[in-house]
Amino acid sequence: MLSNRPPQRFSLLLLDEDEYYFDDFSAYYYLPNLDDETAFKRRVKGRLKLCSASIIFDPEEIKLPILKIPFRHVDFVDKWQPNLMSKLPAKADLFVIRSNMVLEMKENNTNAPYVFKEGRADHKFSLTYVALSSFLPRLNQLVTITKLPPESRESQVNIIIEERENGITFNKSALEDINEKILTETKCIRVTPLVNDPGRILITNAIVYFQPFNNISAHPVDKIRLDSIVRMQKRRYVLRDTGIEIFMEGDKSMFFAFQKPSLRDEVFDTLIKQPAVLKSQAMDDQHNMTLKWQNGLISNYDYLMFLNYSAGRTFNDLTQYPVFPWIIADYSSPVLDLTNEKTFRDLSKPIGALNQERLKMLQERMEEMPDPKFLYGTHYSTPGYVLFYLLRQAPEYMLRLQNGKFDAPSRMFHSIQETWTGVNVNQADVKELIPEFYQENSAEFLLNSERLPLGVKPETGVRLDDVVLPQWAKDPHDFVVKCREALESDFISEHLNDWIDLIFGYKQQGEEAKNANNVFYHLTYEGAVNIDMIRDPLEKAAIISQIKEFGQTPKRLFTEPHPKRLPMEQRVKDVPSVLTPDSSEPLDLGTRSVHSWEHIHELDLKFSFRLHKDLISEFQLSRDNQTLYSVSQDASLKIYSLAEKKQIRSVNLCESLALSSCQLSPDEKVVIAGSWDNNIYAYSIESGRTIETVAAHDDSVSCLCLKNDLLASGSWDSTVKTWQVRPSGIHRVQLAEFMDHDAEVHCIDLAKQGSICVTGAADGTFQVEIKLKVEIKLKDEIELK
Repeated sequence: MLSNRPPQRFSLLLLDEDEYYFDDFSAYYYLPNLDDETAFKRRVKGRLKLCSASIIFDPEEIKLPILKIPFRHVDFVDKWQPNLMSKLPAKADLFVIRSNMVLEMKENNTNAPYVFKEGRADHKFSLTYVALSSFLPRLNQLVTITKLPPESRESQVNIIIEERENGITFNKSALEDINEKILTETKCIRVTPLVNDPGRILITNAIVYFQPFNNISAHPVDKIRLDSIVRMQKRRYVLRDTGIEIFMEGDKSMFFAFQKPSLRDEVFDTLIKQPAVLKSQAMDDQHNMTLKWQNGLISNYDYLMFLNYSAGRTFNDLTQYPVFPWIIADYSSPVLDLTNEKTFRDLSKPIGALNQERLKMLQERMEEMPDPKFLYGTHYSTPGYVLFYLLRQAPEYMLRLQNGKFDAPSRMFHSIQETWTGVNVNQADVKELIPEFYQENSAEFLLNSERLPLGVKPETGVRLDDVVLPQWAKDPHDFVVKCREALESDFISEHLNDWIDLIFGYKQQGEEAKNANNVFYHLTYEGAVNIDMIRDPLEKAAIISQIKEFGQTPKRLFTEPHPKRLPMEQRVKDVPSVLTPDSSEPLDLGTRSVHSWEHIHELDLKFSFRLHKDLISEFQLSRDNQTLYSVSQDASLKIYSLAEKKQIRSVNLCESLALSSCQLSPDEKVVIAGSWDNNIYAYSIESGRTIETVAAHDDSVSCLCLKNDLLASGSWDSTVKTWQVRPSGIHRVQLAEFMDHDAEVHCIDLAKQGSICVTGAADGTFQVEIKLKVEIKLKDEIELK
């Protein structure tokens, strides 16, 4: 789930791998190959970024390209000395960088391969606020270090980095409350795809703060409120147990890595002791989730995501990106037949073993190898494979991985059918899929929405654009929907345990892996090497590079065969009570007459469940009594299936303020919610997004009532308003407004036809409004004493 593009044009993705960002400066760039007077008049204003291996100029005008000068191509750096005929002002304090190469990037803020301009040129700059006497020595030092042998270069840069970071303290003015108690503070890096962002993490009794050492972000400090934490998990980072991933509401997470395991454990233990975090950690354990999956209480997709997270996979690290299986084997038929077994891939075999002829060749090669032997020299999940699929959605990442270039068109993701054929035929291609193939709202990764210049396939002359889909898919969304249907099909449900054995289970390593033709290069496995015990810096760098390039095998979760999903007739009644806190019986709703109260004394508790972290404000039950829609002061909307006894959706409609009320549209396709942020939200259940946000009141929306297409809202601002609800959302122009209450409105109801509106206020007053056509009159007022 990579973001479509960074929030600003310059980002750390423009740096080389392991390059460190130091500072930026307000500066001017003087265009080369112009006389001095013209160059001064046409000078370009922007920001100059000083990094460990390059200097980057980011112009203010986005139509101009970002310039990057790698230090390895620099011959000369010094203060510029004008000749006697120069017409530049005497006060112009310039310096010059003479280089054999300059890179141009993101011209017009578009994503395209970088332009590598070769040839000696003098690049002149001036700084707006910083004296050259303090800047040039730093620049010259970094240029000189770049020319050293690799071992010396790394150690010298690390000395400069350590000195800089040790001089930066956390800015305590960033604390939200002066009464917060600081619990711990230390250095760490925030891990994001292909980028490590170093900084300081500070934990208080209320908030986790992360302050990057750089000044790139518009927000100098990132914050995670403890009461927003859903769960935390310890993580590996480059095969070292030094990471923590913190999950928040709204499917967001942050991944932090520390210098050593003991520091990670200290931070984790500090967080877990906090009451708000401790409560959030009460999540299902692995055994419980397996039982739920066996009994059909969670989907195949949700179970695979759970296993990925449990095995250390994360969207924040491309070497450990979640892995999903190829499911469908038929990409040529006009109709996808999910009742035909031949439609599906054999899940008992790894991708590399599907083609017997290829497998035989790989086995023969393996027998001739010295120990440690491996069958596949590549992996089923690597950063390159992830970005192979996500090129169109996240081109900046591919340019970063490929050193400013897209891959050759013949090797790019062009066609589903071609890719499936490739993983069955090519000796060096055994890649599996990524979750986006099964996420119904993620089809954009198949579209070339940015019109990227992806090139032409030389063998066919076809220009690459959107991904070519199989005949049975009408469009990208339909393709992803059908992939998800296939994943949840009866055939796959019956055989998914076989694939789990290969990726997360007992066939992952050892003799069982060999028997299953499932042996990969040894460095990809957990525990294969202890990075901290390697003293040779070049050897250590080579191993880390190997891990980053070729990926990592997930942590093994099972040492015995994974159980199958139970047949329908064996489900639910045999589920232990751990699955549903108070009952394992299937829920039976709607079998008694709603008009008969003679059995009221026989009511008994079927089961209970906890969805929200805070007070439940309101809920609505679907007409068929199968689905519950609830909102809470924890700012979330939850949708829960009473029939399946599972949460099927959780959404944060607003940033942090409470949701006070909710209503369900007559067609049950839209949930309308009121919030303490003064807004009314319309959330589409079908599309899974907020389709309307209306600034309804001057204070918190306290209550809602919907009858047919008429919506009434009450507020702490003492007003009541009525709105028209349409299939597309809420009409932004209100129908009427009443301002007769003297206190906060707390409850509201409408007659069936919307002709009467009754409201209750904090001072004990009711008001009854009668609507005749478009006229609205105050009918009666009652004060209850």
